[in-house]
Amino acid sequence: MSSILEKSKFWYSFVAFIIISLFIYGLILDNEDSLLKKYKKENAQFLIDIKNANEIISSKENSISNLNQELDRKDVIINERNNAIENLNERIETLNDEINALYDRLNPYHQYGKDKGKLTIYTSCSDGVKTKVYIDGDYVGLLDEYFPSGFPNCEYSKTGSVISKIVLSGSHHIKAEDVQKRTWDFYVIVLEDQCNRQGLTCK
Repeated sequence: MSSILEKSKFWYSFVAFIIISLFIYGLILDNEDSLLKKYKKENAQFLIDIKNANEIISSKENSISNLNQELDRKDVIINERNNAIENLNERIETLNDEINALYDRLNPYHQYGKDKGKLTIYTSCSDGVKTKVYIDGDYVGLLDEYFPSGFPNCEYSKTGSVISKIVLSGSHHIKAEDVQKRTWDFYVIVLEDQCNRQGLTCK
């Protein structure tokens, strides 16, 4: 009888152990299932977030592409405008040259003034210093130096060596007298834009 009770206790204990084990295992499976569902839900949300992020990135990329296209279009417009401006400037420069050329033909440059020329008086007399010079009756200066040879150029303007005066084109009366009472009296023709050099030679 004792043996039968012991065997019965054993089987009760064994069955109880099996039931408890199955209960605990069920709890573990239920917990793992809950975690798996949680992970699946989080993963699904993560995939949604990735999809949304990809859509945002794609939208940004499209916006950037559109902006680049707009910039390229504006660059083309700017280049076209710059070319047009450059062509316009070249045309303006050409027109200015044509206008200046036309103006020069209509109004030629006169270095001494319109209808005027330059009269330059000098002396080649070594003993003819202190020579007073008159042009058309007006005293214009005193020569106190001479040119032993040759003649001064029209731009030479040293005081006492030459006497220069801008005069109207045409005939002009020259008179001169030095300290030795030698005199010069003659007429010269001055042309427009020309320099007429007249030397007082010794008599």
